[in-house]
Amino acid sequence: MGPDRVTSGYRTYTADSGSTTTAVIGGLSGIGSDYILALPWAVNNTDLSVPFEFRRAIELSGTTVTFANAFGAAIAGSDEIEFYAYRPSDFTTALNRAIPAVWPSIYRYLTSHLITHASRAEGGSNRLYGLPRNIRRVARVSHSGSLSLRDLFDRAASTTDPGNGWSAASGDTFGVIAEELYCVSDVDGDYVTRTEKLKDGVIEFNVRGVLAHNTNYRTIALIFRHAEDYAGALDHNNYLVVRLLSATTAASGGVVDLRKVDGGTESSLTTAAVTTTNAVNYTVRVEWIGARIRVWVDDVQLIDYALTGPNAKYLDNASRWGFRNDLGGTPGANTGTTAGRIDSVYSFDSRTAIPWRDWRASADEETIQINGASGIMTIEGMEMLTAFAADGAQTLVTDTTAILEIPTTSPAWLTYITEAAAQLYVLLGYQELAAQAHAQALSLPRMAQPQMSARGAQW
Repeated sequence: MGPDRVTSGYRTYTADSGSTTTAVIGGLSGIGSDYILALPWAVNNTDLSVPFEFRRAIELSGTTVTFANAFGAAIAGSDEIEFYAYRPSDFTTALNRAIPAVWPSIYRYLTSHLITHASRAEGGSNRLYGLPRNIRRVARVSHSGSLSLRDLFDRAASTTDPGNGWSAASGDTFGVIAEELYCVSDVDGDYVTRTEKLKDGVIEFNVRGVLAHNTNYRTIALIFRHAEDYAGALDHNNYLVVRLLSATTAASGGVVDLRKVDGGTESSLTTAAVTTTNAVNYTVRVEWIGARIRVWVDDVQLIDYALTGPNAKYLDNASRWGFRNDLGGTPGANTGTTAGRIDSVYSFDSRTAIPWRDWRASADEETIQINGASGIMTIEGMEMLTAFAADGAQTLVTDTTAILEIPTTSPAWLTYITEAAAQLYVLLGYQELAAQAHAQALSLPRMAQPQMSARGAQW
């Protein structure tokens, strides 16, 4: 999402030259300094090294604009400078105030999973589950697959064998410690795999390690769509990978990374931002059905990716999976806070989703009751649009979350932006303009409401 550059009004000029505190703009020749006072907030919309920085213009002399505070980078020739009438924080506040104002007629549609009976007895009496994170209203429930493996590693410690059918690659050593899987040899690229095949599947696991550095790290990655030869031997040169790792040296600069190994060469397919911190457990869920791959971290969907072109090769007879030890730098001994560990692994055979009718959402929309189900259930529902982060350092904040939002081409986008303009006018005290913009927003298209599929469900 981005700022309303139509309803709220702005003007764009191309700079001839400048510095961090000035811009020479030939298009302003002959325009009085009152113009700068009327549209005092300027943003360099070209310099992507410091995107969307707003600075207040305080003087126009000839064709030179002077700013009260310096930009992060010097204004250069051909840079596009946009002039706005309002402070950037007002835009962000208005956009965020519009989100609940248009709910639930404008929303983001989400899918998540509730693994029912993975850790409960089949047909257990406790059928109440908390709603997945970021789903406020449930629209439908479907049965998506059956449990094929549940491993809590609740067995005796071993430094030579992880047990329960896990098989380490030749020369690699995995074991169990404190009821968790770990790489005993602690070598970059060591593998442990399963013999069960998942052509399409869902795998959920808990992982932790040294995740708050991009060069000095230890993480354990899921490998899947792993090819094998005619004799059943694994081809370690062709498979897909999902891992958590820091994109920076900061503890909060992490990513979840969907990668491919193609002919022995590894590269990233797509990433999404997520906080990574050392010694913290994260629940990762990966679903692959045909060409579509989706990834959740702590029950929040962050990746939705389709294999296309040459990457479609991973669809062909590649159905093995397991884990890989990823090691960089010298993170220290594989113990304590530096430990790389895997726990609570669940795998499911994915199938065509079958609508499940017997469910009920509580009146407070905090729990859901699913009767007679086993295996993995897909929950679909609605949530408000993601709020913008607070503005700081006079920077216009944009929505960089990986969660899918409404596209700007949607008719509902204009409705949301119009309501944001109404909220902006309220902030500025323009009550008549606010009323007009709000009335206009009410007359514009809204998103279609999903058809609820349930028996006796409550909203």
